[in-house]
Amino acid sequence: MISSTVTTTSTFPPSSADRPFVDGVDLSNGGAVRWCFTGRTQGDLSEAAPQAVTRLGETLGVPIHTVHQVHGDQVVVLGADDVDPSGRAVSPHHADALVTSVCDVGLGVRTADCAPVVLWSDGATDGGVIGAAHGGWSGLEAGIVEATAESMRSMGATHLSAVLGPCIGPECYEFADADLDRLVGRFGPTVRSVTDSGAAALDLRAAVAAACQRAEVQLRPGPPACTACGGSHYSHRARGERMRQLGIVWRTR
Repeated sequence: MISSTVTTTSTFPPSSADRPFVDGVDLSNGGAVRWCFTGRTQGDLSEAAPQAVTRLGETLGVPIHTVHQVHGDQVVVLGADDVDPSGRAVSPHHADALVTSVCDVGLGVRTADCAPVVLWSDGATDGGVIGAAHGGWSGLEAGIVEATAESMRSMGATHLSAVLGPCIGPECYEFADADLDRLVGRFGPTVRSVTDSGAAALDLRAAVAAACQRAEVQLRPGPPACTACGGSHYSHRARGERMRQLGIVWRTR
């Protein structure tokens, strides 16, 4: 596993009900990476609510770009010529991750139980590459985290780190035995767990951690909130909600 030394900062505490908390790190070569994970307070940010995504980008000061997520392993590379000044709340691209080296551009992935993973590089000469990946169980099995890291490295990224946002916890994630056995075969026994009621469960967080280890990405510690048993996030599995929250990452100069 590659490690890197970063200084954690916490900026932009919520000043209104719809402003998410923004965290981040200062990069060793100058500039910074910022990220945030929205929740119920910020409202629905699904593809059905593009204006809300645009408004959030205006609040954060970065245009938010998304993809149409399909639970696979495709990654969209966003170059300078691909950036829309007002963001792209609805995208024609079918993929589950985005990467870019362009400053002041937000990359967003939608979730409502799946794992939002934001990534960044902090190499001395790589210029700073960021990524955002949508980690549903089938996308993780397909290798979306590894594919995102590979795309970032193809752009010169080194010393990759990641943060995992709110997702469903194993205590709430009853899972079919056959699918669970297959994921254990791919990621190891740490992904096998049990629900609060004693049923077989998938530990999605452990699957992300294993995928990061395989991809030589340093996953920063700290388990995120469970979207299912907490009341702060939308959950498709627990409550059948069609709304979505966003995990967003961007780089500043």
